[in-house]
Amino acid sequence: MSATGYVRAAPTNALLTETAAISVDLLRQTLRDRIRQLELTPTARSLVAALTVGDASDLAAATWRDLQSTGTLHLMVVS
Repeated sequence: MSATGYVRAAPTNALLTETAAISVDLLRQTLRDRIRQLELTPTARSLVAALTVGDASDLAAATWRDLQSTGTLHLMVVS
């Protein structure tokens, strides 16, 4: 996953410290790791990860097709 962003000059802009207490990526990774440890079926774990941290990498192809056919795929894409 990658992105490019731009910052427009404004008097309220402030540089965040390099040593912030927690980053979004670190938080997402920590949550993903905890979800993978849950005592759920692999399908349930993959759905929880997709809905909470937007990680659909563990969704099985059959689950993806089921989401498409039921019209709920947008829930995974928006997450």
